Amino acid sequence: MENPANDTSDRSGPKPKGIQDLVIQRFGDLGRKYKAKGTYLQETAQAVPTHAADPKEILYDRLDSTLLPLLKDQLIAMLGFLEAAKVQEEQDSSLRRVCEIQAELDNNMTQIISTVHVLAPRFSSSSDRTNDQHLKHLKRYRLWEYRGSIFSAFFRICDVFQVASEYIQPTDLSRRSEEFMHFFHDLPTETHNAVSLIDLAVKRSKRSEMEVIEDFGERAVSQVDHHLINLITLTNPAAPIGFTKIPRLTRQPLINLATSAIPIVRLLHVFFKKLSKQGIMNSQTLPLASFTEMNSDQLEHLCQSDHTIGHDLLQLEDVLCAIDTSFEDRRLDIRPITRTVEQLASHLDAPFRSLLCYVVPLIDDVTTQNYYQGWFATWKTQMNLAICNFVQVAKDIVDPFA
Repeated sequence: MENPANDTSDRSGPKPKGIQDLVIQRFGDLGRKYKAKGTYLQETAQAVPTHAADPKEILYDRLDSTLLPLLKDQLIAMLGFLEAAKVQEEQDSSLRRVCEIQAELDNNMTQIISTVHVLAPRFSSSSDRTNDQHLKHLKRYRLWEYRGSIFSAFFRICDVFQVASEYIQPTDLSRRSEEFMHFFHDLPTETHNAVSLIDLAVKRSKRSEMEVIEDFGERAVSQVDHHLINLITLTNPAAPIGFTKIPRLTRQPLINLATSAIPIVRLLHVFFKKLSKQGIMNSQTLPLASFTEMNSDQLEHLCQSDHTIGHDLLQLEDVLCAIDTSFEDRRLDIRPITRTVEQLASHLDAPFRSLLCYVVPLIDDVTTQNYYQGWFATWKTQMNLAICNFVQVAKDIVDPFA
C-alpha cells in the first residue's frame, strides 16, 4: 500500500490518488495547526525567533509589505490550482502545485505568527501600555488591534483549508450530497473572504490615530442607537419591536423611569457623533495624519468605551424589566438601577478627558478649538443633569414624598 506521506519531490512520485490523499491530509494538518490558536501560537513565538532582534518598525513593515501580501497571493494561486485539478487531465500537475503551495503557506503563516508575537507579545509590563505615547502606530493598543485582525484572517483561512479538503474529495458526481455541493461551490467564496480579511488587516494597520478614533465613534453611534430603540420599545406600546425582543414595561412609574433614561442615551449619541467627519474629525479641523499623545491605556479606554457603555445600557434595560415584574414588592430596591447609570457616567470620564486633553488641542484654529472645548463642557453639564434627573425619578418610585 502506498504511503501518502512519501516525498512528492520524487520523480516517479505518488499516483494521482496518492497525491490527492496527501493534499487532503495536509489541509487537515494545516487546519488543526492554525485553528489551535492558544497553545500553538505561544509555542510558535518561542520556536521561531527569526527577526526578533529587528526593530519593531522593520517587522511591522515586513508584515504589511511582504508577508501578508504573499499570504494573499498564495491563497489565490491555491484556488486556481484546485479549480484546475477538477479537470482530469490536469489533476496530477495541479495537485502537485497545491502540495508545494501548502508548504509555502505553512512557512509563511508561521513567520507571520512569530512576527506578531514579537510585535505584540501576550504578556507585557504596565509601563509598555502607559509609556508608549510617542510610538504612534506602534503603540501597544494599535499592535494588539493588528494582531486581532490577523488572527481573524487566520481563522477564515482555516475554513478555506476545510472547504478545500472537501472540494477535492473523490466523490461520484451523481451522488454528491447537498452538503458537499455547498462546499463545492463555496471554495471561491471562502477564499475571497479570507483574502478580504487580509486586506482589511493591512488597511486597518495603516490608519492614523484620528481614523481609529473616528471608526470607534461610528461603531459607538450604532451601538447607542440600538439601545435607544430598545428603550423606546420599552416605553411606547405603539413602537415597533426593538433589536432585541424585550418585554414592554407595564407599570407607569417604570415607564416614566425608562423615559427619563432616553435623554441620557440621546446625549451619548450626540457625543459619539461628534467624533465623525461631520464633527471634530473633519479634515479641515484636524489633520488626518495626526497621532495623539495618548498612551495605549488611554487609547484603549476611549476606543473600547462603546463596549463598556453598551454593557451598561443592556444592564439598564434588564434591570428595568426586572423591577417592572416585581413592582408590587414592598421591599423594592432601586439601587441596582441607579448604580448602573452612575457606573455608565464613570465609564465616560476617561474617554471624555482623553478627548479634551489630547484631541481638541490638536486643532490648529484657536476659534474652532475654543468651540469644541465649550461644546464638550456644555455636553458634560447636560449629561450630569440628565443622570441626576434619572436618579431622582428612581428615588421617587420608592418614596414619592422624599
